[in-house]
Amino acid sequence: MEALPISPAERAVSGGKTLAVLDLGSNSFHMVVAQTGPSRELRIIDRIKERARLAAGLDKDKRLTPEAQARALGYIEQFSERLEELSLDAVRVVATDSFRRAKNGEAFLLEACEVLGWPIEVISGLEEARLIYKGVSFEDPTEEPRLVVDIGGGSTEVIIGRGSRPADLASFHMGCVSFTERYFPGGELSRPAFQRARTAASQTVSSEVRRLRKQEWMAAYGTSGTNKAIGEALMSNGITDGGITLEGLDWLEGRLVQAGHTGRIVLPQLSESRTEVLAGGMSVLRGLMESLRIERMFPL
Repeated sequence: MEALPISPAERAVSGGKTLAVLDLGSNSFHMVVAQTGPSRELRIIDRIKERARLAAGLDKDKRLTPEAQARALGYIEQFSERLEELSLDAVRVVATDSFRRAKNGEAFLLEACEVLGWPIEVISGLEEARLIYKGVSFEDPTEEPRLVVDIGGGSTEVIIGRGSRPADLASFHMGCVSFTERYFPGGELSRPAFQRARTAASQTVSSEVRRLRKQEWMAAYGTSGTNKAIGEALMSNGITDGGITLEGLDWLEGRLVQAGHTGRIVLPQLSESRTEVLAGGMSVLRGLMESLRIERMFPL
């Protein structure tokens, strides 16, 4: 697959600059401000994360509700105020799945840009996948072939690569928020609901499975909050050493079914905001692991 172009903001990471990156995701909005050194090292000087839950604000007609827009704009205004306080050399703002899917996304984007004071780039799923892998390879430049999975609020990206270059990229319209809203409405948890969600996840990736399986990887890694939360839950309860396995997902699904509702989940190591979308994220991950025959995944 042809490599996607490097952005101006990425080229700026050559040393001695202060950069800000904003990720307007379907579950969370993130802002990271960092200073770069002469050897490309990064020193984080500010970090903000807000649970915008934009994917949950898409109505049945795929339009962002007024409530979702107001909530998102409130967080964007907070980011804008912080950016005004900083002396920055480069800023990149990207928006992902919910902006791509919303029928009124273009109008909302114009309003969001006005509030933020910086242009917002709605990136494709493949560009999102490329940037995810770039971040992983920056932290760990090993030449060992690997598979990376990132489960967002509205989309899930799968990347197979070696070193700093991805060999194959895929993006799927399924995420922890969208699957929770669709298959676990009102927070109700049951075995049939999990089965439906897992089946839907497997069907969503089915068209890409044969191609992805042909690629080589030595280890699988999960980069999202969903993967980290699942790994933490399994390790804290002595089920695994922190890795994610199908047996571990079976155990965790049993705990959630026993609880019967997201409001009754007892996993002290996880925040309430994470348990609210855990069932959807688990179902996406289970469908992916079964389809791609992943035996163990390591959260990053």
